[in-house]
Amino acid sequence: MLYIQNLHVVNFKNHTDKAIRFHPKLNAICGNNGTGKTNLLDAINYLCLTKSYFNTIDLQNIKAGESYFTITGEFIKHTSTENMFCGFQEGSKKLLKRNEVAYEKLNEHVGILPLIINSPADAGIVTGGSLDRRKFIDSTLSQTDTTYLNYLIKYNKLIEQRNAQLKLFDKNNNFDPGLLSVYDEQIYPLNEYIFQKRESFFSSIYPLFLKHYMEIASKNEPIKIAYQSEFYAIKYLSAVARNYKRDMALGFSTSGIHRDDMELLFDNQPAKKWASQGQQKTLLLALRLAQMQYIEMQLGIKAILLLDDIFDKLDGTRCKALIKLLNSDIVGQVIITHTDDQIFENENKISLN
Repeated sequence: MLYIQNLHVVNFKNHTDKAIRFHPKLNAICGNNGTGKTNLLDAINYLCLTKSYFNTIDLQNIKAGESYFTITGEFIKHTSTENMFCGFQEGSKKLLKRNEVAYEKLNEHVGILPLIINSPADAGIVTGGSLDRRKFIDSTLSQTDTTYLNYLIKYNKLIEQRNAQLKLFDKNNNFDPGLLSVYDEQIYPLNEYIFQKRESFFSSIYPLFLKHYMEIASKNEPIKIAYQSEFYAIKYLSAVARNYKRDMALGFSTSGIHRDDMELLFDNQPAKKWASQGQQKTLLLALRLAQMQYIEMQLGIKAILLLDDIFDKLDGTRCKALIKLLNSDIVGQVIITHTDDQIFENENKISLN
C-alpha cells in the first residue's frame, strides 16, 4: 500500500498556504478553473519525482511576489510513514528531504514513492512527436530500475557531448572519426541495456493495455501499440560509423535509442489521424493503467495515480466505466481534478471554491 495522507504547500504557484488531507483510495479535487487544482497534483509530483511535471524551472513555480516555496507531505508506504519535504529558495539549490535526511543526489529518490500523472498536456503521447512517447517509457522504467535511470542520464550526457563535437568538426572543417568512436564505444553498452529494458517493457504492458482499453471503451476496438527501434534491424557501432558524415552535416547524432518511438495504431492506421478524440483519450488512459500495473509488477506496490481533468472528450459510457475501474482493486490511491463535483458520488471530495 502507498498513499499520500497529508499535503501542505506554502507559496507554491497560486497557493499561499494550503493544507489537504487525502483518503487512501479515491479523491476528487473540485473547483472552478484557476483555483489551483492542477497545482496541488504538481506539488505531489515534486515530492515523489523531485520536480514539477509541468514546469521544470523551479524559480517559476514560486508564487508571484515571494522568494521561496515549500512542499511537505506525509505518505504511508506499507506500514511505515514517509515524511517528505521539498523547498526552493531563489538563488539557492532545491532541497529534498526524506524523513529529515537531505538527498545529495535527487535521482536517488526516484522510485521510492512511485507515481503516475496524466494531464491534458499528455495528449502529445498520442498526437505529438516521438519525444513525448519516449518520456512516457522513460518515466516508467526510471522508477522501476535504478540502473536504467543512471544509464539514461549517462547516455544523454554522452550524446550531448558527441553532438557538441560534431558541431565543432563542422565549425573547424576538420573530421576525426577516431574521436567519435571513443564516444560510440562508451555509448554502446548503455544503448543496448536501455533497448532491452524498453523491449521487455512493451512485451509486459501490451496485454494490460488491450485489457484496460476494452474495459473503458466497453467494446473491442482495433488498437495496437508497438515499440520502434533501429536496434531491431542493425548493430549500433556499424550504424553510427555509416552515418558519421551525415551526423556531421546535420550537427547531431542520428543513430541510437534517443531516436526510438512508440507506434500507436487504430485500425492499422496512425491513431493521431484515425482515432476520435474520445478514442485517443481512452488509449492514453489505458496506457496509464498499464503503466501503473507494470510498476506494481516490478516494485510490488501500486503507484499513486494523479488524473488531471480526465473526463473531457469521454462520453458517458466511458466516464462510468472509468470511474468503476478507478474504484476497483486494480488501482491504489487515485487523486482526480474536475470542475464539477456532481460527477462524483462516494469519493472523498476536496473543494477549492
